[in-house]
Amino acid sequence: MRARRIYLLSSLFALALLSGAGQEKAAVPLPSVPQILERYIAALGGRAAIEHLTSRVAHGRLLTPAGEAPLEIYVKAPDKFFRQIDSPAGGISRNAFDGTTAWSANRNAVREMTGPEVESFKREYNLYREIRLAEFYPGMALQGKQSLDGNEVYVLTGSPAEGTPEKFYFDARSGLLLRWDVTLRGTTLESHYEDYRAVDSLKVAFRIRRVRSDGFGWTDQFDELRHNVAIDDAKLTMPAAPAQTPPAQGAPAPGQAPASPKSPIPDTFTNLQVLPGDIAKNQLVAIMKAFSFTTGQRCSFCHVATDDLSEADFPADEKEQKKKARELLRMILDTGKGRQ
Repeated sequence: MRARRIYLLSSLFALALLSGAGQEKAAVPLPSVPQILERYIAALGGRAAIEHLTSRVAHGRLLTPAGEAPLEIYVKAPDKFFRQIDSPAGGISRNAFDGTTAWSANRNAVREMTGPEVESFKREYNLYREIRLAEFYPGMALQGKQSLDGNEVYVLTGSPAEGTPEKFYFDARSGLLLRWDVTLRGTTLESHYEDYRAVDSLKVAFRIRRVRSDGFGWTDQFDELRHNVAIDDAKLTMPAAPAQTPPAQGAPAPGQAPASPKSPIPDTFTNLQVLPGDIAKNQLVAIMKAFSFTTGQRCSFCHVATDDLSEADFPADEKEQKKKARELLRMILDTGKGRQ
C-alpha cells in the first residue's frame, strides 16, 4: 500500500513538472535587421507602392519658438529636392539639390552647399529612401530593444559611406520609423516622425519634430501632401546671386568691422525691451537661433556684428532689422498671452 502511494505521488509530481514546463514562455528572439527593414516597408504600404512614386509635394508650416512660417517641400525622383521657408521677418530662404549641385539662397545671397550636410540632405530627401536604407547604411546592426516615449522600439545603427553612425528607432508593434538621429559637426539632431496618415496607398508622417543636442528645436508640420505631381526642373536650379544693396545706416559694410564697442556673447544682457531682463543665456540664445533658422539669416543681419561674431555690439539699435524683429517677437508673445 505504501509503495503504491509513493508511486502515485511520484507520478503526480512528474505530471506537475511536465505541466509547468509547458507553461514556461520560451525567449522570443529579436528580429534580424532585414526583417525590421522589410516590416517597415510593409507598414508604409509596400515596396511596389514606393517604387511607383515619381515625386512628392508637401505644404505646411515651420514651427519654432519664435513663431511659424509657411513651408514648401518638393521631392523629385530619385534625390532632387527643393525646400522653401517664407519668413515674415527674413523673407524667403531656400535649400535645394538639382541632381548635381546643392545650393542655399535667401534675399541677400546665393551659395553652393558642400560637405556632409549635403549628403545628409540627399539621403533624407531621397524619394526611395525607405527601400534603400540597407544600401545607404551598409553594415547596419541591431543594438537591441528599448522603450521610447512609451513605445517598444528596435534600435538600429548604421554609418553612411562618408559620415558618422546614425540611429533608427522602429516601433516594435507597428513597424514604423519613430525617430532618426543624425550627428553632424558634433551636434546630434533627433527627428521624431509623428502623425502618420495615409496618402494614396502610402503612410507618411505629417509631423517631423526635430530637437538638437544644444536644446534648439523646430517642427515641420504638413497640412497637405501629394504624390506624383509634375515638378519643373527649373525650380530646382540654382538662381543667380541677388544684387547687393548698400548696408543700413550705421551698419558695417561687408568686410568692415562695426564702429561701436564690441564684445563676445555675454552672460547677462542689456537693452532687452521685449524679453525679460533676467532671461537665462541659453534661453535667449535658443530664441535667437530660432530667428536665424526661420529667416535664413546670420546674427549680423539684425545685430551690429561680424558674421562669425568675433566682434559684436548686441545692445546697439542701429539696424532697422532689429527693430522689426522686436515687433515680430512682441506680436508672438502677445498672441501667446491671448491664447492662455
